[in-house]
Amino acid sequence: MAREQTTRRSKILAALSEQFKAIDGTGNYKSDLGNNVSPRMQFWDEIDQFPAVHMAAGSETREYYGGGNKWRFLNISLRVYVNSEDPVDELEEILEDNVN
Repeated sequence: MAREQTTRRSKILAALSEQFKAIDGTGNYKSDLGNNVSPRMQFWDEIDQFPAVHMAAGSETREYYGGGNKWRFLNISLRVYVNSEDPVDELEEILEDNVN
């Protein structure tokens, strides 16, 4: 049986992955991430379609408050891969899409 926190972390990454997949180049979006988003980390040599976004859950911190209340904070690492003549411009467009 999976640990409860591990399952939650996986669900958070899966939900975040679905949000990134919505960046499809239509409407106000400049980038098309399409299905090139994964809730698991991959390395440059494993990527065959660009741009691509991959993520991994990092450390978790907790703040405890009275009455049994607590906040949990999860660090998530994102790797955004592009293959372009001007990679900085392409990365900036992806970041602008995520702000909207």
